Amino acid sequence: MTATIQIEMIAAMTKGLQVIGSHGTIPWMLASDMVHFRDTTRGQIVVMGKRTWLSLPKRPLPNRLNIVITHHPEDIPEIAVSASSVIDAISIAQLAIIDDPEPKRKLMVIGGSEIYQAFMRHATVMHLTHINATVSGDTYFPTVDWDMWRKTDERGFEATPGTPKLDQYSFEICRYERV
Repeated sequence: MTATIQIEMIAAMTKGLQVIGSHGTIPWMLASDMVHFRDTTRGQIVVMGKRTWLSLPKRPLPNRLNIVITHHPEDIPEIAVSASSVIDAISIAQLAIIDDPEPKRKLMVIGGSEIYQAFMRHATVMHLTHINATVSGDTYFPTVDWDMWRKTDERGFEATPGTPKLDQYSFEICRYERV
């Protein structure tokens, strides 16, 4: 029996240049977006590249099956599943949902840049946070053919500097579906 899994991407990026990272870190603090990331990916299967895996402050991400695409599986501890390619990662995710009592399991692509690019043609939904800031970085979200996507939801957040729930910049969280 073959299971079909929905593939979605989730990322936060600056408007314009689409910066997603700088020197292996996220170059902003958006507490509300981190809550959105946690709530959207919790209970799902997440897939990432090795550099994203290594950048996580806590590994693996809890309450999720973590798949890491790498050419060096020996570098990935047994607390995650290593995959050698996009197709391998999709196959692993499909096998994981066959006996899953929750039929809503999704494969959530969480980065980095090369992994987003590789999954772009497979994804049917993108959860993108657009940050209203100019931030320098060295890692970018790939170019999107916006004719292939339509926005189905948008929520705006104001900057909240100096508060316990810090959102350093204003931003919008948008959901896009492939047309």
